[in-house]
Amino acid sequence: MEDFNGNVKTVSYDNFKIDNNENKYLVESLGTFNGTAANIMEFNRKFSTWDNNNDYRLHGNCADEYSGGWWYTYYCDKTNLNGRYYENGIFKPDSMTWNGWDVLKSVQMLIRQHSSDNI
Repeated sequence: MEDFNGNVKTVSYDNFKIDNNENKYLVESLGTFNGTAANIMEFNRKFSTWDNNNDYRLHGNCADEYSGGWWYTYYCDKTNLNGRYYENGIFKPDSMTWNGWDVLKSVQMLIRQHSSDNI
């Protein structure tokens, strides 16, 4: 991920596993963290969208309020790689962000099927 000042940070998990649609894409495992950004992903979180609220807030829907689907924690605004893109790094609560780090200019999220997973 890169912010508007050209700073680049990375996040990597060596055993990132998510479940299927029936289980709302639950994060089953993360494995070992490696990277230069904060380690803030949590396992046992379900994916939330504006029309399928699975976050842990008592009131409201993080995905609807912050304009993007994600595995939200109790703090909706801390991380959302699917948030809105605002030119010139303008901060808004629904901006693309990771752990409240500066507004992100670009993000690349790479997930691949593990070779030992059943097809």
